[in-house]
Amino acid sequence: LAYMLRDSGAGLVLTMSGEGRADPHAAARLAARLGIDSGRVVDVGEAMAGGPGLSDENPNLHVPPDALAYIIYTSGSTGRPKGIVFDHRSVLAGIRNYTNAFHITAGDRLTLLHSISFSSAMVDIFCALLNGAALYPWNVKTQGLAGLESWLDAEAVTICDWVPTPFRYFADALTGQTRFPHLRLLVLASEAVTGREVALHRAHFAPGSILVNRLGATETYNYRLFFIDHDTPLPVDGSLVPAGYPVPDKHVLLVDEAGRQVPTGEPGEIVVKSRYLAR
Repeated sequence: LAYMLRDSGAGLVLTMSGEGRADPHAAARLAARLGIDSGRVVDVGEAMAGGPGLSDENPNLHVPPDALAYIIYTSGSTGRPKGIVFDHRSVLAGIRNYTNAFHITAGDRLTLLHSISFSSAMVDIFCALLNGAALYPWNVKTQGLAGLESWLDAEAVTICDWVPTPFRYFADALTGQTRFPHLRLLVLASEAVTGREVALHRAHFAPGSILVNRLGATETYNYRLFFIDHDTPLPVDGSLVPAGYPVPDKHVLLVDEAGRQVPTGEPGEIVVKSRYLAR
């Protein structure tokens, strides 16, 4: 966290103490942990409780399309974490693609199962809020998987966006009677999707629901989608589901080490060309 603050040049740190309850010492504790001045830390819980000097007036800021929207950091598994910088134009273009592909409306109810430091969380958050839909967070790390089944039903979730590995753990524990009648889309991304996930979806989710294999990257948003309904030919358990079909404004090439496009059937490095990429 301290590295990301220095690297990004962040001017302020927002923190939430005690699930919204004011804690006058939270900002100072966090500042000490991060080695920064306490004046750079704002406790949202304290602000919500009516902290001093906080205005609720509309700041009437003009935000042009090329203005910085956010910086999100990679995991750092291949070195130091790298800050991926997005402007508003590219974020809106990415969310427009999801909205159109998934037919998201104000009546939809989307999960937020990802950590909010993960790029897929940006998709869940912005797809919900920019369409007037509802966003339902579930913290798997603290809440576990045991209550997730009843929660999805009780909240009438319509779009569930997740990663294949935790989905398998969840679905393996389901009974044959589970049908999630409200869910219309199960979207899996960030790892390869196999025939096993397809079989689990078919066994435990309503026939009208659709499984989506979503291929993208932190720097690109999505660039391939593959839709699988209950009548799509089932791949062999363990075999990979296709990456799918192009999305608008994203052109994908496979190239060799010299940058030349490889022939059909040959391996290559993925290159994504678009006006709407991270800077």
